[in-house]
Amino acid sequence: PNTGKTTLFNQLTGSRERTGNWTGVTVDCAEADFAAGGHRFRVTDLPGIYSFTADTQDERVARDFLIKTPPDVVVNILDASNLERSLYLTSQLLDMRLPMVVALNQTDIADDHGLTVDHQHLSRHLGCPVVPAVATRRIGVEELKAAVAQVAETRARPAARVYFGDAEHAVQRLQMCLIVAADDVAADSRWLAVKLLERDPFARDLTGNLFEGIVAEETARIARHSSHTPAEAIMDARLGFIRGLARDVVKRNLAIGRRASDIADRLLLSRPLGIPFFL
Repeated sequence: PNTGKTTLFNQLTGSRERTGNWTGVTVDCAEADFAAGGHRFRVTDLPGIYSFTADTQDERVARDFLIKTPPDVVVNILDASNLERSLYLTSQLLDMRLPMVVALNQTDIADDHGLTVDHQHLSRHLGCPVVPAVATRRIGVEELKAAVAQVAETRARPAARVYFGDAEHAVQRLQMCLIVAADDVAADSRWLAVKLLERDPFARDLTGNLFEGIVAEETARIARHSSHTPAEAIMDARLGFIRGLARDVVKRNLAIGRRASDIADRLLLSRPLGIPFFL
């Protein structure tokens, strides 16, 4: 949400889809076409989501579409002015091993905040193309089309993956056991292993609950070694991956003063003043 996703969709395809911040604005999955690299592409505007936890209708729509109708390319749109928030979904897309292009949108807002994202460095970390863009001014749109055409041609998948720390042994063990089951449902075995360890109902339905014994064994083993559940270990690993990546690619210009809203936040959210202002 709020990364300029539908604006970029309109710029890519020439559509005039409704834009806004209210829930469900693109839950119907609007579609339109564009041409690039000698091919014609059908673009599906999926709901804007922060993760694939599938707690909301938007998350379920996006997850089910990617699993049941795997696209030639996923265009993953990040907010350059708030990279860490956007990268949580990116880490989950890496698990799914889908061909991906990253559109680093709102770079103008990042500049206003004194932030610079090294898109080439980010591309090397993720192992996929990263295209800086300002969708409202059509900056980067043609470069994004070219990157989509290239990835669609090669079907190249991102090279990066999250290492899951205390849960990594469990993920690898399940992954080996899931090779045939994952092929049957056209899903990546590593992604399926992670979701089973997170006790995701959708993943359990996909596998017919056939791997509950292994999941229970690994859950007990992780608890003995770290006092964490697999889901907690996986979450910690994701957040560590995201923070490390953001620190590495985001540079802050300390010469740029804080905006008025930052100063207001500092006052309104402080310990001594926050509660009186709230009341």
